[in-house]
Amino acid sequence: MYQWAPFFLMLAFCRLGNFQEAPSCPENDQFTLNSTIRKQLYDRISKLSKPLKYDCGLESMGGLALNDPNKNMESLKPKKVLTYYVFGQSGANLERAIRLFVGKYRNEIKKLEKEEHFGCNYINANDKHQFICVFE
Repeated sequence: MYQWAPFFLMLAFCRLGNFQEAPSCPENDQFTLNSTIRKQLYDRISKLSKPLKYDCGLESMGGLALNDPNKNMESLKPKKVLTYYVFGQSGANLERAIRLFVGKYRNEIKKLEKEEHFGCNYINANDKHQFICVFE
């Protein structure tokens, strides 16, 4: 009976899929994404494409772009950038907005081939949820 225990334990872990978790990114200072939002975005996006690693530097670049799009989008040109804006007060329907964002780009994310890293950021300004994910 006990000889099957390792098998069932291993089977349970295999069903979990990707063992990685989104990092905390404390070095991003003012552009550090809320850890709950990062985890939700990471979990949804990493399920859609080959193993993508989360990159805190790309998260910071996304934060810079959301902070001042006119000034900071130029540095993102060689990268794959997905943006999404939807109306909703801060905190209101945030989970739904995340589902809509990832759902909108579901097929595009699934087709990523050469990108190995990604980072996302989010702000709520003027009652609008604003998301950006940068892939490299």
